Amino acid sequence: MMDDFAGQYSSSDDSFGEEDETLLNDDSVQPLVVPVQYDSSEDDEHEDDCGEDDEQSWDEVAIPYDRFVFAEEIGPDDSVQNCTRPIDCYQLFLTSELLDLMVTETNRYAKEKMMVRNKDWTDTTVEEMKRFLGICLYMGIVKLPSMRDYWSTEPIFGCSVATKIMARNRFEALLSSLHFVGNENADKESRLYKIQPVLNLLITSSQRMYKPEKESCVDETMILSKGRIASKQLNKSKSHKYGFKLFMLSCKGAYTSIVKDYAARDSTRTGSVADAVVMELMEGYLDQGRDLCTDNWYTSLSLANSLLARKTNLIGTIRKCRKGIPLAVKNRPLKKGDIYFQQNNRGILLLKWRDKREICMLSAKHDGSCGVNEKPKDVEDYNKVKGSVDHSDQMASYTPFVRKTAKWYIRVFFHLLTQTALVNAWMLYNQNSRMKFNDFKIAVAEILMDLDGKNSTGHGKKRKLIEIPEADSNGRRKCRSCYSKMVNDFSRQYARVHAKKVKTQ
Repeated sequence: MMDDFAGQYSSSDDSFGEEDETLLNDDSVQPLVVPVQYDSSEDDEHEDDCGEDDEQSWDEVAIPYDRFVFAEEIGPDDSVQNCTRPIDCYQLFLTSELLDLMVTETNRYAKEKMMVRNKDWTDTTVEEMKRFLGICLYMGIVKLPSMRDYWSTEPIFGCSVATKIMARNRFEALLSSLHFVGNENADKESRLYKIQPVLNLLITSSQRMYKPEKESCVDETMILSKGRIASKQLNKSKSHKYGFKLFMLSCKGAYTSIVKDYAARDSTRTGSVADAVVMELMEGYLDQGRDLCTDNWYTSLSLANSLLARKTNLIGTIRKCRKGIPLAVKNRPLKKGDIYFQQNNRGILLLKWRDKREICMLSAKHDGSCGVNEKPKDVEDYNKVKGSVDHSDQMASYTPFVRKTAKWYIRVFFHLLTQTALVNAWMLYNQNSRMKFNDFKIAVAEILMDLDGKNSTGHGKKRKLIEIPEADSNGRRKCRSCYSKMVNDFSRQYARVHAKKVKTQ
């Protein structure tokens, strides 16, 4: 999808003012009555990005740097070899520990809520929670106007499988009671405290199941949310203008290893948000000789120097306004196909190339030479890594389970479990087999919903009508079979008038 990523930006006036990300289209934004944080990621995250850095000397002669040796193990964990079905790979992330957490906290929260309302609550189980998640995946695959339409008897909606798996009221009760941590035990210093236990388990599973390649990429995603939450962001350049921002570290094969929330106002942070995010995401992967690709929001000379000190090369697009970029690179006029570069005494290359438009790149390992099609090698290497990660983000954006009324932490939960974790499981499955992502998702949903009926609730079974003598009858009701047949053959109005009535108990 992104074969020519760095060379085919949109034609806006600001060459370096947009992030490189594919997102779903959003509905029109409604006016909000609560303040939001403006995401200044396109403007001033590097507060001191002006002027040149006198401590570094630049030269128009460049040499390649292969200064670090990468000797880490890569690839899937040995346990992945035993996963022969899509559900086996997905359960590497949907672990028994995660399911137990969901069941325990949901039951606890539901009992507290029902106690206030003087209602009873039937405890959920692991098997029921699996069926609940299966229905959520199914709703992402089969789109209907509203949630209740999945249980509708109207012929236009077809025969929904949801009616065979779980009663509608039970599904809605589970969705409204879904919880992951007790408020009294939560670490409220974390912005994601309501979802943090789930996030920790998924990160642990992701890092254990796959050792990333040498090349990694930092990217971000915006989870649509218009609710009243302090951590909501406004980014006018995104399709999802309002939402909850998450940062991700993904490897070249589009496998996501780490997820972190956006913390623009962290009082303990020193330096820019972008530098802090990258260094925190890379913790555990530094000092190993890796290559890291970033887009122009993250890339800076200060970040490149910090990563070099930890034996990590930085490659990425960079804005011309960043601090330390020589004026010769900023102001050099280029014709199509022209390349101009300078390298400093630390081996960091700044390259300016004009294709359809000007592109400015930073690399800690390249020398400005060209590869195929007269394209700079640092651009080619960047496209290979960034393109695969954007492909993963695109896969995750397909068929999401999103309800407009969902609380923010429910939205984050379903994004992590039914999109990010599902793409990771699909990537692991395709190590040994080949399957389209949508087919993989359908296969997982079918197993979770238990369509063979071993653990079904029995909802949807027809009531048995017994004709009894009139003297002992308590009333007359329409024959369900006759009514359903007339609705299908004629109309609901016709069935109400003509359906046969029988005496029932």
